Amino acid sequence: MADSAMSSILVLVSLFCARQAHAASVDSCPMYGCRPSGTFSYVLGVTSKVSLAWSKSYIQGPLTNSLGCTANAVNVVCQANGLRNEGYVTLFPDNGTAAWYGDVLRRPTLPIMDIYGDVIGTDGHNLVMFDTNGKIVKPQINLGENLYPTYSLTLSEENGIIAIVSRQGFLITKESNGVPHAAIQFRAEEQRSNGTFLPVAPPVVSGHRIYILTEFRPDYDTQLPNILGMQRLFAIDMKNVMAGRLEIAWVFNFERLNNVEVPHSHQEVNSMFEDRIDSTYGPAPQIMVNTDTNKVYVNLPPPEGATNAPHLLWGFKDEVNGTSPDLLFKIPQSLSNFATFESNSFSIESNKRKTKGFNKSVNVKFSKIPGEPSIWGVSTNKKQILKLSPDDGTVVEQINLDSVLNMTSSTVTSKLMVARSSEGPQDILIFGVQASSSNTDYTGNETSNNSEMTSTQNYVVCLIENTVNWVMKTPNNREVKGQIAGIRRSSVNNGDMLVVYTSDSEGSEIFALTFE
Repeated sequence: MADSAMSSILVLVSLFCARQAHAASVDSCPMYGCRPSGTFSYVLGVTSKVSLAWSKSYIQGPLTNSLGCTANAVNVVCQANGLRNEGYVTLFPDNGTAAWYGDVLRRPTLPIMDIYGDVIGTDGHNLVMFDTNGKIVKPQINLGENLYPTYSLTLSEENGIIAIVSRQGFLITKESNGVPHAAIQFRAEEQRSNGTFLPVAPPVVSGHRIYILTEFRPDYDTQLPNILGMQRLFAIDMKNVMAGRLEIAWVFNFERLNNVEVPHSHQEVNSMFEDRIDSTYGPAPQIMVNTDTNKVYVNLPPPEGATNAPHLLWGFKDEVNGTSPDLLFKIPQSLSNFATFESNSFSIESNKRKTKGFNKSVNVKFSKIPGEPSIWGVSTNKKQILKLSPDDGTVVEQINLDSVLNMTSSTVTSKLMVARSSEGPQDILIFGVQASSSNTDYTGNETSNNSEMTSTQNYVVCLIENTVNWVMKTPNNREVKGQIAGIRRSSVNNGDMLVVYTSDSEGSEIFALTFE
């Protein structure tokens, strides 16, 4: 029975991949990071004419580090931690009406969703599939007690394999034929100490290769500082073969290059160092891969306890089926989070893809949207947006938010999202901002009494490169958190949308913006 249910779930994943390959180029944000590659990007018809489509408030308990929402033209799915419902809350994109609640999961990560609105989610204890109407495809799959907590689900668009990455040091994969695929535990012996390389960032996938950033933790307490915090990047191929289904292609040892000459930027970097204010532990590590260029980027703060070590940005070139990466750059650069636009330009072989409810094979090619992609990052004090070269990591442009927004003490509160229209090469930046005051009310009128704007105010901001496109206040002045999901709508009469998650101490609110 369990195998049958898992078969249903993973067949859905396979179908998700078949259609999601197309969706990844033109359609919405159906998972955390919006793409398996974790680029936080999408193709979207963003214009200067934006308006509030709807807003829905919920009485919720604390939701630490909300991830935002996933969304497409069928469903909007967000994390919920309410008094009556927890797990997922799912809304209709057109009007924000609650469609269903997925309350069998407790504090789940963000799910993956296919173009029909079917959802697969996990809380690290169970793997559950909901159909588009919220009905559970029984039975739910128990994952045991050794995986929690996990990162949000990810998958391979190439072969349909779904990956569950546990912060306890496991990678679990499932095949689309309904049976377990494989598993790896990242056990190791370092400096004569046994331990585990624990994942420290959400994994990303390009083709059939998954990238997992880890940090070594010994089994027992140790006083040896050179053991604590050893960092490795694993590149693992997920294959549909009889043997070697999970094959470690390469492992990058960050410590090994401490005394090795690598490409550095020639720009002055002293001004790039900033005090940590994200949290007690500083900004979180992050990885992403641009499948257009096969470049992998790692935002790597110092490991825990290494307070004097620099915050580094790494760039790699990894060829398809490569056995070692080429190091492009290693540069001192402090970032809170980063993103890059990715068009997902690729060809789908006709004998490898079938669509749901359509028995004929399809052969689809997507054109690369023009314009060389830049890396866009948020400084660690969250007061600046940095435009970085994808080739050497140097800062091309520095955008001071107070100056460009005409605000005071403005800081980024959400993930930074990058969009492009299907026609234009310009990067469109979308993010949440909290500011203490402003001289302009962004309705076209100058404020006659600045005291009206002295309290803290929350906004959604859209920049086209370094120019303000629009700024919208959040409906009830709640802080924007997590990713901002874009919805690509095919109807001529319906403009594309953004779905924004906000919260404060009293509750949360999900609202949508629409474009004319």
